[in-house]
Amino acid sequence: MTIMQRFEPVQSVSDFTDSPGGMEKLDSICMQLITIGENIKNLD
Repeated sequence: MTIMQRFEPVQSVSDFTDSPGGMEKLDSICMQLITIGENIKNLD
């Protein structure tokens, strides 16, 4: 849910790359995806 909420205002790649706030948003989304991936690896 958090990832979808953070993506809502994003319309293009430049929304991430054109400002420090956009890069911070991209970093936070990436960290969420990494966390999901790590948890999936631990499923049996």
